[in-house]
Amino acid sequence: MTSKYDVPDALTNCGKIITAASINALEGIPSTILFNLPSDYASGRGDELGAQLFHGWLKKYPNVTQQGGEWSISQEFEWGLWHENLYEFV
Repeated sequence: MTSKYDVPDALTNCGKIITAASINALEGIPSTILFNLPSDYASGRGDELGAQLFHGWLKKYPNVTQQGGEWSISQEFEWGLWHENLYEFV
């Protein structure tokens, strides 16, 4: 990236679960991606203790690397079934 590139929201919602309904609005997912995003965010199920589990995207912290004079930032999201009491959902 150039020295003028700015990623002001790179840390917003890191460590939180983003629902399929809100990921496009919150993260600006381009319409040109080469696969369909899962959409069963509303489905949930209870575990053996009665807590609810819900589908969503865990936003991980960005990985920043430098090689020579160039910098690279990558952002990873993990799709899964998440425990309602362990994560904040957005």
